[in-house]
Amino acid sequence: YYEYKYQHHFFQEAAIFHAISIYLQHEIILYRARKLVSKVELFRNLPKSMVTAIISKCKQMVFLNNDIVVERGTPMDGIYFISYGTVALYNKHFCELIHYSDGFEIGLTGILDEINIYQYNYIAIETTEVYYITKKDFLSIILDKKDILKFFSKWVADRVKQLKDIEATAMTQGVDILSSLNKILERPKIRTTVF
Repeated sequence: YYEYKYQHHFFQEAAIFHAISIYLQHEIILYRARKLVSKVELFRNLPKSMVTAIISKCKQMVFLNNDIVVERGTPMDGIYFISYGTVALYNKHFCELIHYSDGFEIGLTGILDEINIYQYNYIAIETTEVYYITKKDFLSIILDKKDILKFFSKWVADRVKQLKDIEATAMTQGVDILSSLNKILERPKIRTTVF
């Protein structure tokens, strides 16, 4: 973990960070999270000031292969934004439903919906970096923005429907990963002949 986190360069990050101005702290946080900001589709639809506020409240976390990111039945107390890596989603029957990777968020449904506990298990299948923000901090940033709340509500409704459809398909028909992969690999690409 430490080898990966610090890449063989150890220093007192907190002491250095607190010695600089708040504005510079926010700029450094945004710079460190620039890949995340570019990958998360939700951030593309928000003003920069709101993205800055969200990222500055986030805590960076690293999960190794087979680490549990979120366990089914635990309270939904925040949102995880996947910066890089892959997380597998399992239902209550431990059936693997889907993989989420860079730019995906986990837990947004619990922020705006009546669901108070996680309905699925999320397990890292490779080294995965996430940014975590608490429900309280996230709501304090977006609660007074009616248009953004409406956008998030629609996003959540679409996500819940998508997950229910995936789970229904997996439980009734099963998930055949090799057949899905074969369909993807053998799909013909249409290429233009004129350059």
